[in-house]
Amino acid sequence: MKTEKVIIFGAGKIGKKMCKKILDEGGKILEIWDNGKREDILYGYVIKKPHLYEELEEKPDRIIISMANQYKNECIEQCLELNIPLNIIEMYTYYDKEIILQKYKDTEDSEVAKYLYYLKDNDLSMINEPYTKEYDNVKIDIYRDEEAGLFYTWYKNKKIYFKRSFSKRRCEIYMKSILIEQDCRSPHCYLDEKFFINKKSIVLDCGAAEGVFGLDNIDEMEHLIMAECDLEWIEALNYTFKDYKDKITVIEKKIGGVDTIDCITIDDILKDYAIDFIKMDIEGAESFAIAGMNKFLEQDKNNKCVICTYHKTEDAVNFEEIFKKNGYECYFQKGMVYICQIAEEGMITCNFDFRKAVLRASKTMNI
Repeated sequence: MKTEKVIIFGAGKIGKKMCKKILDEGGKILEIWDNGKREDILYGYVIKKPHLYEELEEKPDRIIISMANQYKNECIEQCLELNIPLNIIEMYTYYDKEIILQKYKDTEDSEVAKYLYYLKDNDLSMINEPYTKEYDNVKIDIYRDEEAGLFYTWYKNKKIYFKRSFSKRRCEIYMKSILIEQDCRSPHCYLDEKFFINKKSIVLDCGAAEGVFGLDNIDEMEHLIMAECDLEWIEALNYTFKDYKDKITVIEKKIGGVDTIDCITIDDILKDYAIDFIKMDIEGAESFAIAGMNKFLEQDKNNKCVICTYHKTEDAVNFEEIFKKNGYECYFQKGMVYICQIAEEGMITCNFDFRKAVLRASKTMNI
């Protein structure tokens, strides 16, 4: 069998996973390209700036765009400008799509079957819903705060700031992805008409990132605690919420199962704040955070929690069971997201799945 020769376009998180996948399957990586991380080393390859097809010493069978779907058109246009033949340009999800169609070909799950039908004529992405196409031509205006040295955009009549390292274009793409993710039709949407933040709630946002969840509801809640460990996002959050300094607290730590120098438990935060609503999206660390919130779970209060359940295979089942055991009523947001969990240490194979993304849990006490 011929060894496939590829160029990986994108050296971020997705690019790293794609490099590992290609090498594990016996493929040959000719070059790794990135518009921003040049001269770094990845899997022994010097990351290069994309360059002309004619300059390649060895021609690839495929150039794999290994970035979020929002960058697809921009990257394809760049490749075409470099005289790359269109028929060898593929999104990284090309490989995943073949696997996922084969894996679920005999499914009896109507929700999954809906996505398989959608994929007949569409690329695979995290959110495979028709409504996402409505955002293709949505323009996000990005401005620069010269004094702060940060880009921002207007969101529901409020400024929302971005990381210092973000280019103007990246801010635009990032914000559009947030709008798609939190559209009420999205499987990743945190709130709905039945599950909302009550007036005068004290809210803990675990994994605040850009802060859109808190900003959406800041005028209603009594106090907002944002836990975020990324220093660039922390800087941006302080600008985004500068008019709400009396209503917010930023905890510059990870949320986890034990208290350490750089990690804090929810139960420890509970000592200082009477939290009654938690939003949790912490990139796979949710199970550790739950291990550190027993007091919150056991409280005889009208508590609510919305938590991401797609980062690990068993999270949806395990989290629902934990909340129900503690007297919570639970339901999932409609729909599923696609996730590829690349084999890492302790994992034998990659997991290619459609998974429930968001669990909503609430406890109603007659007090």
